[in-house]
Formats: sequence, structure tokens, C-alpha cells
Amino acid sequence: MANKAAKKSSRAFVWAILGLLVLAMAGFGIGGFGGTVNSIGRVGKTEIGTDQYASTLQNLVQQQSQAFGQPLTIQQAFQIGLDARARQLVVEGAALTEETRVAGLSVGDAIVAREIQNNPAFQGASGFNRENYRLSLERSGLTQRGYEDRLREQLSRDLLQQAVVGGLNQEDGFADIMYDFIGEQRSFRWAPVPESLLVGATPAPTQAELEAFYDESGAQFTRPEIRNITYAWLSPEQMLDQIEVPEEDLQEAYESRINELVRPERRLIEQLSFPDTAAAADAKAQIEAGEATFEELVEARGLTLEDVDQGDVTLASLGGSVGETVFALEQPGIAGPVETSLGPAPASATSYRNLACQAAN
Repeated sequence: MANKAAKKSSRAFVWAILGLLVLAMAGFGIGGFGGTVNSIGRVGKTEIGTDQYASTLQNLVQQQSQAFGQPLTIQQAFQIGLDARARQLVVEGAALTEETRVAGLSVGDAIVAREIQNNPAFQGASGFNRENYRLSLERSGLTQRGYEDRLREQLSRDLLQQAVVGGLNQEDGFADIMYDFIGEQRSFRWAPVPESLLVGATPAPTQAELEAFYDESGAQFTRPEIRNITYAWLSPEQMLDQIEVPEEDLQEAYESRINELVRPERRLIEQLSFPDTAAAADAKAQIEAGEATFEELVEARGLTLEDVDQGDVTLASLGGSVGETVFALEQPGIAGPVETSLGPAPASATSYRNLACQAAN
């Protein structure tokens, strides 16, 4: 539920920005915003996406809010020119991206993977954690493909900027070699030898001499043996409609890949522990009576939702009565209290893997 609220707030912020951007551009006579707005313009063939502009503007608003010591509204952001600054930044970035596209400049998959694995936001207890990576992108409203494409563009732009700022220096040895090659010269002499200078006519070769020369230089007069081949090409796609797989073969293949095709049920849960069962039961009663929310109880303990987040778990990973209590829920809600190693806690979970929930085990 916390993630849902964050996503709704982010969407509202983006659409508010786009609404004000459309009004601002309408004042300059810029049209073409009918239907779905996916970009605010382009540089060459490089599109400037609305999400890119909104993200840039949101970062500027957050920076100014921290500088002023209070949150800025969208109207205040436009009054101090943050919208123009955001447009300038995305246009500059698009110009660099377009230049890398024209120059055919890019970075490889290995470099993108290294940057992702070294990002502190995606680290776990033992280094890079793929689950943390997925959840971080999900909370930011990004897909893995979209994030990696954007990262590749940024790394390519950095490469171009380093080349422009640092310049290209060649070694003296390279310059010497190129100069010598271009300026190199040759001198030669030649003399014609007419037939009149030859002593007598060239004698005709004998049969034995011809055979000896052929034996020594036969490769000049032969070529490899060749064959004309006719073949038929049958691809799996061409045979697909003509092949019937027996049911027992399908069942056998399924059983051999059972661990890949059948995954255990999972829950997204959050945990809030209390010193005793009475305190945990009282907290659950407050939630059920509508006197407090899970978030308020977390804040009252001086914690954040990230502190109590247990992630995506299976029944086996929770174990015992804790797992049975949490997985007994068929929809998002509160379960418990149950005894844990950290103390009694009310717990909640969801039957739907992709929905956030508040839970404690």
C-alpha cells in the first residue's frame, strides 16, 4: 500500500508538470499535443521523453526544496524558472545523445552491467542483489530495459564529453611513422633488352623437359576437384504443424523442468515487533478500529517503512507459525500477533505477488 501511494503521488506530479508544460508551450504557439503526450520534442532523431523531463524537473524541485528548507509547489517551481532549467538540461542531454548516435559511439553490455553492479542502491549484504535492483526500479516506476537504455545513453554521453574536454593526444612515434610513409620516395633504373641483343633463338623444350616442369609446377595447371550439390532445407518452423507430440512426452518434459516451471507462492510483507503480546494485540486492535494506520504505528516507534520491510518471501523462508499466519491471508491485511525472535508482532500479507502490503511476521 505504501508503494501504491508513492506511485500515485509520482503520477500526479508528472501529469501536473505536463499540464503546466502544455500551457506554457501553448503561449508560444506550439501545438501537436493531441492524443497521448509521450515527448516534449526532439533533437535530430533523439526524442525527449515526457518522463525524462518530469524526472529532471522533479530532481530540481527536490534540490531547491532542500536549499530553502521547505517543500516547493509546482507553481513556485515555475515562478523561479525551474521548468526552463529542466528543459535546458534535457535538451543538452538529447543533443549529446544525438551526437553519439550520429558518431556511432556507444558502450558495451559489460560496462553497463558493471555500473549497475557497483550502484550502492542495488547492493545487498553480499554485494549486488538482483531483487533489490528489481524493487528499486519498480518503486521508481522504471522498467529494467528502460533504465539500462537510459544508463547506456548517459555513459555514452560521458565518453563523448571526456573526448571533447580532454582532447586526443598522439605519440611522437606515431607522427614520425605517418610522416615517413607519406613522404617516402624510391629511385630506380631500367634498361630495355630488345630481341637483337639475344644470342640465337630460344630452343624448343623436349617432352622430358615439359614433363619435368609439369611435375615440379603442377599446381599452376590444376584446380581443386568440385561437385555440384543439391540439398533441401527443413527448419523447425516448417515442420511444426506436421509434428504431434505425445501427451506422455509433454508430461515427461514438464516433470524434468518442474523446479523451473513451478515456483512457490510468495508474499510482500512488513514487520513491526513489540515488547510483548499485549502491546502487539493492542496495536492490531487500533488498526482494525480505524484509530491508527500501520504507517502511523511505524512512525510512532521512530521507524520508517523501509526499516520494517521484509521483502518478497516464501512460506519456507518464514517457517513455522509465522509463515502459516501470514500465508493464511487471502488478500492484503493484518495477521497475528505471532511470536518471533524479535518479539510479538501483528502481521499482514497479500495473496497477490505484485501488490505491496503491510505485514509483520
